[in-house]
Amino acid sequence: MSIGYILSTPRSGSTLFSVLLNQHPEIHCPAEPWFMLAAQSLGDVYPEHPADSVLMHTAVAAFLGADSNRMRATAAKAVYEQRLREVGKKIFIDKTPRNFHCLDVIDMVPDARKIVLLRNPLDVAASYKDTWEVDIPAILSARAKSPFYLDYVMGFRRLADLLLQQDIMVVRYEALVSDPTAVMNAVFKYLGVDPIKITKETRLELNHLGASSLGDKKIINTSTLHSKSVDRWKEIFDPADVATLVNSLGRRGFESLGYANEYLSALEYSRAPEDDSAAELAYEKAQEIQRDGVLASKSAAEFKALYQEALDEADRVQSTLKATRQELEATRSLLRPRNYLEHIATVALTRLNTRKKYSAIGRISVVTPCYNCVEFIEQAVVSVLDQDYLDIEYIIVDGGSTDGTLDVIRSILGRDAYRDRNVRLVTGRDKGMYDALSKGFSMATGDIFCYLNADDTFEPGALRGVGQHFARYPDQKVIYHSDHVLFENWKFCNLDQPKRVGTADLLGGHILFQDGVFWRSSAYRAVGGFRSDFKLAGDFDFWLRLSAQYKFHHRKGRVSCFRLRPGQLSNDMISYAREQETAIHDFLAGVSSLKRGIWKVHQLIRKLSKKIARFQSSDAFYYPIDFQNMPPPPGILPDRADVGPTNPIDGSSLSRFLFCSPDTRFGEDVLTYVYLDDDAKVAVAHPKIKLEYLDGLYERNYSSPPVELKKGGENSPYRGFGRSNIVRRAVVHLPLHRLSRFFPNLWADNTLPEFESVLVSAGVRLNVGARILDAGCFEGALLDRIAKETGWKGYGLEPNPKAAAIAEAKGHKVWNCHVEDAPNVIDAGLQFDVIFLGQTIEHVDNPLQVLRRLRLLLAPDGVIVMSTPNLNSAEVKWFGPTWAHWHLPYHRHIFSRDGLYSLAKQAGLRALSSRTFSNAYWTCMSLMLNEEGLGGAVSHEVDVPSHVAQNAIKISVAKKVLHDRFGRGDYIYVVMREY
Repeated sequence: MSIGYILSTPRSGSTLFSVLLNQHPEIHCPAEPWFMLAAQSLGDVYPEHPADSVLMHTAVAAFLGADSNRMRATAAKAVYEQRLREVGKKIFIDKTPRNFHCLDVIDMVPDARKIVLLRNPLDVAASYKDTWEVDIPAILSARAKSPFYLDYVMGFRRLADLLLQQDIMVVRYEALVSDPTAVMNAVFKYLGVDPIKITKETRLELNHLGASSLGDKKIINTSTLHSKSVDRWKEIFDPADVATLVNSLGRRGFESLGYANEYLSALEYSRAPEDDSAAELAYEKAQEIQRDGVLASKSAAEFKALYQEALDEADRVQSTLKATRQELEATRSLLRPRNYLEHIATVALTRLNTRKKYSAIGRISVVTPCYNCVEFIEQAVVSVLDQDYLDIEYIIVDGGSTDGTLDVIRSILGRDAYRDRNVRLVTGRDKGMYDALSKGFSMATGDIFCYLNADDTFEPGALRGVGQHFARYPDQKVIYHSDHVLFENWKFCNLDQPKRVGTADLLGGHILFQDGVFWRSSAYRAVGGFRSDFKLAGDFDFWLRLSAQYKFHHRKGRVSCFRLRPGQLSNDMISYAREQETAIHDFLAGVSSLKRGIWKVHQLIRKLSKKIARFQSSDAFYYPIDFQNMPPPPGILPDRADVGPTNPIDGSSLSRFLFCSPDTRFGEDVLTYVYLDDDAKVAVAHPKIKLEYLDGLYERNYSSPPVELKKGGENSPYRGFGRSNIVRRAVVHLPLHRLSRFFPNLWADNTLPEFESVLVSAGVRLNVGARILDAGCFEGALLDRIAKETGWKGYGLEPNPKAAAIAEAKGHKVWNCHVEDAPNVIDAGLQFDVIFLGQTIEHVDNPLQVLRRLRLLLAPDGVIVMSTPNLNSAEVKWFGPTWAHWHLPYHRHIFSRDGLYSLAKQAGLRALSSRTFSNAYWTCMSLMLNEEGLGGAVSHEVDVPSHVAQNAIKISVAKKVLHDRFGRGDYIYVVMREY
């Protein structure tokens, strides 16, 4: 028998290496046994152990004696031998991240082969953040007592020391993914086995790794090699983060690991000075963290003192909890006359006493009935299989399709990414959709049931949210949602479901959106499931019977998309209504007159509630499907994204969809989806598009925009949105244009005076010769005015080469690059008193990265000034999706004031002040687009009709008087400075 150890830090590619090793018939490399680390800690017991931890610690230490490491190694060897006998292999390879902590025990294993697996430390840190969302630079900067600190600082130092040994093999991740044949042949030779053929195209067998809960799932779920993760650090970290990473290991650390060139590249990228002392300080801190965390190094007396300290702390916590309970009891007694407050106190006390923790619900079973739906089945199936919930059972019931539907399904299930999914395909004739559903649910084993029709889809993350909800509310049996509507590649918000739906509502004919209803399997069985004799309204009959026994709970958000298409069953509403009547008649048979009377009263109350709700303020960001303009014009579906939309400030997932739109400025037909973060008030365009494609759009359209208005056509979505708004109607009917003489610059380009005014309001005074960087200068219009009207020195940054060339021809210093690349392009040592992002930040995909990088170019006490469309603008409510500033796909993010302040804080900047402004030019574009709807397009070169211009003047005067003063103007300026 032969034993080997892979020695590496986590995120160094050990899972990929183990997969490649396991391709050999004589090698067994299990997924992270962690056995040697556990063996090393044999006898180290925490104080909470019920068997007297102090006694146990002392006894085990005495039993193992002075040669304890050798005894631990012997025990490990026996375990390895037993496992090899079970699997019938000859060589056992222990692949455990952090084995560098137990090298003294590993050294005691006779004839153990050691393989050091190395990867560029910067890419290791990038993988931590990309895969685990662990921010190594932040941990290093805070000197946090974390195992991740030890991984990076101590782990790489110990691996570097190992390289000095003679009987050790080194494998580099970069070589492994670029030339697996040469690397693995050398490894097999080192282990004493015959080589086998492994190339980049080899289909990798997962063996036992596929069933393991350990190991990198991205690797385990990929059957071939790729090298996309090499030099990934450049996409993940900004220069400040890279400076922290390189200095924590230092030049000597990178050189001893064999990554000297990578060190120099990172040093150049970060533009930070070398700091060799930082690496030594970091290592001293790592040693301190390790010393504090090792109980075995303490004496029995010290161990007992720790135990007593823990008991004392527990007593203090108990005393605090007791006092808090007494205060709550006293508060509750005072509130007893007011029942609702008493209820609050009771809930608080109960939670304090039980300290309940919610765990994830179990399995969710999804059933999809299908028959001859080849056009849509792929989108439906993939939307289920791409869900990130861990335990999904998917049952597809096909009624004997003859159009290729089954071929598509089998092709999907054969894809590498879906081979380990829990999917069952059932085929054979059935009596209709509800018979197929009954078949599916009779096989289902989940705790939660739902069904998805073959032409509908789930939203990303939908089932995870549903599972978490049921776990949080274990007493709820049925939940329902509003949904989205898909039509000809367009996506809309369906009409909102009410917050309360019960038997009375269903008896009144209310229809739930089937794709958004989820229920517990116990409830399904209790009411007898679906009736197979229904063809159309079987879902309505099922909800009705469910409602008689269980309360329905509304959950916010939309988790699914219902597709509108010709020929679907739901189009036959007359037949559906007949079946509804049958379901209601059968349901009411045998129901008492008293219950019927109660339901009638409930119906009257709901009708009254709906009338009252009409007078309540509406959601400014709710854009329901425009049924009056259907079907919409042709639109091209955007490329499918690997991940859903995220908040650009903190990376959190977004689920609130607003609307979709083609390019309404220049007429491109590709649709873009817009999502909203309700808390941060940030709107996000999705999916992301390639920078090269976006650059091409700018070059093609910005310099030479169309001069003709593109008409919206017969059915243009959201044409006339907001016309019924009382304020908007009043403004355009009042003679406000007569006041325009008090506002002579309604149409002018006011960028420079606005820029100067916000600097003054922020208390920023610029001297003659102050350096101003206009990041996104286009053809240099602002630079022209700066040169002519101020004593400042202007510079420009512009990604559009044609526009940059025009600005340079005027005599300005302009760098042709994207704003995020500015620190790498601008002359070393050149710093700016003001960096101006004029209508720029909304165009970038990673605004947080942009601000962090621009900080590197600020002079001491320098400021960054941003102007960008204002999500709090009054015109957002007036024009909705036809607001000109949405400007998709060019605008990637639209921020509110609070969103910009949060963005600044996350970037290490302090917002000093903000102001909003408006311009009649933008209002004109919104008015014209509002007349045409999203099927039209209005460029900035289109002639403005006189009636539109006059209305724009009226609205602009109103905004100057009211909205600009209260943060509701069309665009917002924010001034920010480093803390």
